[in-house]
Amino acid sequence: MLFLKKRKFIVYSCAWLLTSCTPPANERTYYEQLYVDSLFITCEGDLNRPGVIEQQETAYMKACQRMTRHLRYGDSLSWDFTAKELKVSDDVYDYLTGCWRHENSLLRGDNPHIHGKFILKLVPNGYILLPSREHGE
Repeated sequence: MLFLKKRKFIVYSCAWLLTSCTPPANERTYYEQLYVDSLFITCEGDLNRPGVIEQQETAYMKACQRMTRHLRYGDSLSWDFTAKELKVSDDVYDYLTGCWRHENSLLRGDNPHIHGKFILKLVPNGYILLPSREHGE
């Protein structure tokens, strides 16, 4: 009898832990609800170093696709999600958002290393940046 009470206590304790550690659905963001059953995607190492992405290409591409799917296009690239919400590692999130910030500087024409301004063109698989032809550039 004591064994059954202990077993029941353990089951209730585990159930309580699971429900108390997971925020209710109405408190989750749109992205957290969207990826609630998805795997966490991570890439290890400094993604700016040559060869690091290639060694983890499958995971990187999945994370890139997951993030790019929610990217907004206008005069610049914008996003309103966090790494945690999309279940990607901070390393991947920081790398990709850094790339997008760089591309936004090209779209604004304020990149000190590259002369001229670029325009954003949507293509079936995402977007590309093209040199602007305004002002003879």
